[in-house]
Amino acid sequence: MVYMTLGSLFLITFGADIVFTEVFYKEEDPVGHPVKVNTSLPKTDWVLTFQDEYENHKIEVDYVAEWRFWCIMVITFITCGVFIALAILTTWHGLLISYGETSIEGHINKFETERLSAINFEYVNVYDYGMKMNWIIFLGLHSGRNWRHILFPSTHKPIGNGFIWPTKRDIFEVFYYYKQLNM
Repeated sequence: MVYMTLGSLFLITFGADIVFTEVFYKEEDPVGHPVKVNTSLPKTDWVLTFQDEYENHKIEVDYVAEWRFWCIMVITFITCGVFIALAILTTWHGLLISYGETSIEGHINKFETERLSAINFEYVNVYDYGMKMNWIIFLGLHSGRNWRHILFPSTHKPIGNGFIWPTKRDIFEVFYYYKQLNM
């Protein structure tokens, strides 16, 4: 999702020149051709009547330029909308990672916090390891892995077996165990 957000930002940044050129700085194409009047002829020889000037000539509308303008505008609005939506979703998921929650766990934890506060208990999320450690676990930077594993596809296995996850009390023991396996 972050890469798609950055891709949308790239399109907006480097496509802005096309939009501004097309919308604001576009010069109107001249209609017809430049007229040079030959003043050496008598005036009666070169005066045209209304009928000669307008009835036999049809002005053609350039529909290609109009379609190009509207296509660029639609693409601009779609790209900006996608960027805004993805930026909001990326921020939301970043906050969830920082709190050590998934979307569903966020709702469950909110409900449990309200339920337990009504009976004077404090709810503690046992899977919240702290902001820094949550990001280290999410990005797979534990057990000696470095920043290159963020940029390139990663093959690291998640901590836990999919049914049972380590709680905040035993996460450092799990890291020690994984470090011993990788040596």
